[in-house]
Amino acid sequence: MKFKKIILSSIILMLLISSATLPTLAATIQIGDVNGDGRISVMDATLIQKKLSGMNTSEKYYSQYSDFDRSGYTNIIDVTLIQKQISGIIEVYGNYIISFNGGSASVYKYFGTETSTTVPTRLFGHDITSIDQESFYNNKTLTTVTLPYTVTKIDDYAFSNCANLKTVYAKNKNIKWGNSFINCPKFQAIKFI
Repeated sequence: MKFKKIILSSIILMLLISSATLPTLAATIQIGDVNGDGRISVMDATLIQKKLSGMNTSEKYYSQYSDFDRSGYTNIIDVTLIQKQISGIIEVYGNYIISFNGGSASVYKYFGTETSTTVPTRLFGHDITSIDQESFYNNKTLTTVTLPYTVTKIDDYAFSNCANLKTVYAKNKNIKWGNSFINCPKFQAIKFI
């Protein structure tokens, strides 16, 4: 009888522990972790590729975490970005995907919904020195963007199709840009601060 009580107590304890850890697991899942194991790995990229190709699989798949670039749909670009993050070429910081090139970094993608944002000066030990092509592409909410003194270049089309963008504030008076604001009907100017 004592042995049955010990087994029953052990089972109850295991159930309590496992039910208590389930919410913690869900809280640790991040964008890109489609198998829910708490980390982004090649397994996640492979699983998305399987789903995109129509393969049936019994593996856990959390589709809500598959849209790595927050474009509204999952495609091969999300797989590529996960692979780049695994290899250390990019990192996610808040609403930004940051790309690394040598000793500097750039804004690779912005996916926030605020009306105003300030690009960080330095992330992951690297100065943010440029805004990549199509980084802010098709953003419908931004009206102002502030760039730090470390940003020296805005690539062509970096802000294209930003319907409500009015002003970019730049702390570097020597910043270079070209066709960076194509199809931005409300855009007025880069203002130096």
